[in-house]
Amino acid sequence: MEQNSGYGCEQHPDVEKCFAFSYANSSIFIFVDLVAKGIDPWILDYVRPRIRISQKINHRHDCAARLTFSAELYNETRTSERSQSINKKWPQWTETPWTDVALEFNDYPSGMRHLTVQNTGQDDQFWKGFYGPKIANIEVQVILPEVPIVKRNNE
Repeated sequence: MEQNSGYGCEQHPDVEKCFAFSYANSSIFIFVDLVAKGIDPWILDYVRPRIRISQKINHRHDCAARLTFSAELYNETRTSERSQSINKKWPQWTETPWTDVALEFNDYPSGMRHLTVQNTGQDDQFWKGFYGPKIANIEVQVILPEVPIVKRNNE
């Protein structure tokens, strides 16, 4: 058996699988309940660790593409309190390596309990098939400070 590594997108040793978008604008949503995943509400309210969302992105060199990578922090009633996004466009005939991109929440109010991560993408040639941007290795990290600093609710 011979493995076909595909055409038009550079391989990366850390990428075994990826999601490729198509010609129609489409999205992938990831919802994370931080408390259900084991983060104590007290830690979220008073220590407020950094929350980092990272992934690798790329595209096929022969097809123009666009991608929006975004994340939102929500309170207990699922009201959005903080949001960030990265917009990336690749022109046709652009050779690029897999790139690490990250969003990070450092300063957020107490009461944050939920995180939503969204990737929205499409190819700009409107080719039938999955020629759009590619995403891989999505990771959410909650990073505690080396020396915890307790913050009051109004800080």
